[in-house]
Amino acid sequence: MSSTQLAQFLTQYLKSTAYHEAGHTTAAVLQGMPLRKRGIHVDWEGSGISYYHHRSPGDPGRSKQDELEREQTIIALYSGIDSQKKFFPDCQLDEAWALDKAIIRLLLEEMQPARPATCSADLHARAEKLVADNWSTIDGLASTLLAKGNTAMPAIEVHEGWSRGKKGTEKFMSASEIAAFFESLGIEVLILPD
Repeated sequence: MSSTQLAQFLTQYLKSTAYHEAGHTTAAVLQGMPLRKRGIHVDWEGSGISYYHHRSPGDPGRSKQDELEREQTIIALYSGIDSQKKFFPDCQLDEAWALDKAIIRLLLEEMQPARPATCSADLHARAEKLVADNWSTIDGLASTLLAKGNTAMPAIEVHEGWSRGKKGTEKFMSASEIAAFFESLGIEVLILPD
């Protein structure tokens, strides 16, 4: 690979991080999951985070609401990686996907034995369909995020530890900016405090 090809590959990979986070956020919004005020952050070194209210592993509840929250969270997580792969099929995603994959595995374990082993494939198929059916929305959100200027990463984001980068800069969209984006498409967004 020439240095020009390598530079193009790295640029595409870094942009794909915005698509990953836009995929999570779009899936969350379309499923009625509230956003958190801290919005979306991506550094220019391949890391990102989306803040929305989701199910965390560790609560063994079995109500219909518990199961719905697990399903929605798994779909939102799969939607991130599926969006990144759709934008940049050649990128290597093992590291970008590791945390999402671990959370999905734990949530699926909580759903057993009530749900069959095919649950993961079913939820992934639903995420793939969500991404395919809403690609223009995901692309628009990622493009809007990428068009933002680089800013210094706030201390709270540095403390969260999601960024593997050393530059301390990011591209950021607040939940209110994300809500305005979706509301321009006629999609209501609920924002809850962090």
